[in-house]
Amino acid sequence: MGIRSRVAVLAISQLVSTPFAFGSIYMGPVGAMITLAISYLFAEMWFGILFAVLVEIVPLAVRSTTVGVFLFVMNNIGGNLPILMEPVRKATSFSHALAIFYAGAYLVSSVLFAITALMMGTKTAKTASQDGKAESQDMAGVDNVAFTQSTLQLNNVTESHYL
Repeated sequence: MGIRSRVAVLAISQLVSTPFAFGSIYMGPVGAMITLAISYLFAEMWFGILFAVLVEIVPLAVRSTTVGVFLFVMNNIGGNLPILMEPVRKATSFSHALAIFYAGAYLVSSVLFAITALMMGTKTAKTASQDGKAESQDMAGVDNVAFTQSTLQLNNVTESHYL
């Protein structure tokens, strides 16, 4: 159904997982494990879908660079975010700090994915109709024109070249 629907799935999945993430912080041991499992079921699907969206919205020539930069930024910013836990824990409590940075992050990401989905327009393609007039039609799927058949010419290498 296109890139916009994938981003909407991300927004919905993060929103569904948010109350369960809060439950995993504030419930007892059994309830925390159950809500944590449900939260992970919905929340941890973002990685694959986000990469699918990412590689479809950037040009083919910069795809690998974009994925590399994205991973670099995600790991460096997300990896260093626990540094903020200690000052917030001292100001409030450990469970409140977890609620802000763990469950709150799900809520913030859901809102950001929803805003992104709303801002994404639908592509329209102009196609020639049978009577020669140009028609505008919504593109429901992904435009695969960017994907090219690359051919790699290899020289015939025999085993004697390796000996």
